[in-house]
Amino acid sequence: MGIFATPDELPSPAPSVIVVGPECDGALIWMCSRSAQSRSPVFCLDVGGGTSRMLEALHAGASGYCDGDQEDLATGVLNLAAGEKFVPHHLISHLVDAYLRLCNTNPMHSLEVPSGHDLTTREMQVIVLLVDGHTTKEISKRLVISEHTAKNHIRNILAKLDLTKRSEIISWYYRIQIAGFV
Repeated sequence: MGIFATPDELPSPAPSVIVVGPECDGALIWMCSRSAQSRSPVFCLDVGGGTSRMLEALHAGASGYCDGDQEDLATGVLNLAAGEKFVPHHLISHLVDAYLRLCNTNPMHSLEVPSGHDLTTREMQVIVLLVDGHTTKEISKRLVISEHTAKNHIRNILAKLDLTKRSEIISWYYRIQIAGFV
């Protein structure tokens, strides 16, 4: 198997497991896990990324994660190929701690705008729907607004956060969520 520049360049038939390296951000993992060519599970191999990097990868759609240990890499890839999930034992307590911080939060009902950002509650709702993979049309239906208004919210979010792409909004959201701001 070779290295591919984008999820659209995955071979056909799809690989059993897609392994992404430490240079991949949450947006690329998200795109790989939802690629039209593949429903292959994504395994994130990271080195020194820590708990926040693991959570970003899992939130973005990775089915497995390891922090560079060769035995964990081999076990993880085999588990994903068999349809299972994988996180090494020594990282599970970090995963449970993060889950417990987030488990009682319904982001659509109790959204708080992170300090230092001039986002409205409605813009935060749009961000949550983007993170959940909704299209602009789906966002407009869900929030009972026009598609034009949904597009304006997305443009405003990009401008306020000094970002250029929707995928960057998703990465931004995971970073603030992991930091405990949402």
